[in-house]
Amino acid sequence: MVKAYLPIFVGLILSVIGLPSRADAADNLLDLTLFGSDEPPDTVLKVDLSPDGTLMRIAGDLETGSYRKVKRALEGAKSVRTIWLASVGGLVLEGFLIGSVVRQLKLDTYVESHCASACTMILTSGTHRAAYKRAKIGFHNSVEVDKDGQPVPAKGETPGAASADEPDFMQMAAFRQAGVDTAFIDRALATPNNSIWEPSHDELLKAHVLTRSLGDPERTAIKGFDLSWSALRGQLTANSAWALVALSEEKAFDEIVTTAWSDTVEDQDGGMTGHAERALAEWIFTKIAGAPDPVVRQFLAADALSPRPSAAADKEDRCGAHTTGGDAIARMVKDGLSKQELNLLKAAVAAQEPVSEEKESLSLRRYARFYSKMAKVLKSEGVPAKSGIKACPWNRLAFDQLRTLPESEQVPTLRALHAVERE
Repeated sequence: MVKAYLPIFVGLILSVIGLPSRADAADNLLDLTLFGSDEPPDTVLKVDLSPDGTLMRIAGDLETGSYRKVKRALEGAKSVRTIWLASVGGLVLEGFLIGSVVRQLKLDTYVESHCASACTMILTSGTHRAAYKRAKIGFHNSVEVDKDGQPVPAKGETPGAASADEPDFMQMAAFRQAGVDTAFIDRALATPNNSIWEPSHDELLKAHVLTRSLGDPERTAIKGFDLSWSALRGQLTANSAWALVALSEEKAFDEIVTTAWSDTVEDQDGGMTGHAERALAEWIFTKIAGAPDPVVRQFLAADALSPRPSAAADKEDRCGAHTTGGDAIARMVKDGLSKQELNLLKAAVAAQEPVSEEKESLSLRRYARFYSKMAKVLKSEGVPAKSGIKACPWNRLAFDQLRTLPESEQVPTLRALHAVERE
């Protein structure tokens, strides 16, 4: 979301390339931005270099101190030629200032997956501005915030709403300096802050926002961060589980690939393949839960679904809805499916059964009973207690506990785990 500081004098902003001294910075908010000491942590904004040092990635939210963090990084990386952007935006002033440095240093800019809101001021500051053909670039006007980042609504408007007369001086200045078409700027700044306009690449090229839109061959030639979308897709299909998804539900497979590819740039937890593996584990679990009872029972009876973790395994990793630590299904994802598992999963995919409303209504109560038993198991295993009902929906401990239930309760309880996980 684009956010603007108020008040900031336009004349001072437009002279930002020749930054004022502390004595000249009369505005407290501008003074805080230019001369403060805090920088956003890597969990908020990550700034790193490609192995050859020619690309600098700026990934995350443009919060207070982002300009200082980027400027400091650039001062120590003289070989940088291109700024690789992955951000949904943030504070207008931070984006404007970073863009001013990019323009001053005559750097190029590139968007791999997404750049929106305040990020677009950095993008348009590049000498050459490129984007991968799958990248989404979004625009809207700004909402004024105070020094604590809280929205300052216009009189009679609700918090978070953009003022009807918001001038968006910084965005307008950045786009005009880049030579973006006036009609495009008008439409971008007329888009309400609570929505987003994502023009096509043809529109972006025509309006001079981009100078190039890269196809897969050109993207593959870039040796920067992680894999391209097409490279990730090709790598995943080498696994039998992924190949089955691609064959049976190509649209779902491509959506998983796209999500893993686009989200990873801001979340380094496990990288692209880690994101994809978690998504695939959820997909497999959904197919198991939706299969006929005999197929579900075969899955539960399969020894492969209950691998013993090593003595060094972290117990915390064995309990959690979104981890692949000791997860039984995640083992299938990482190692590939055995012939038996592949046949079972094929059978599950081919014979999905709709869940009746009556069964859905019983899911939460059934899971609550199962959860109370799981809580005792977790305590005995030394796993820290977790709040909420979604403690261990589909990992090794859950599968082990399912097998201790009466046979008539095993399949409906597994479906209850899935129903709760979806909520």
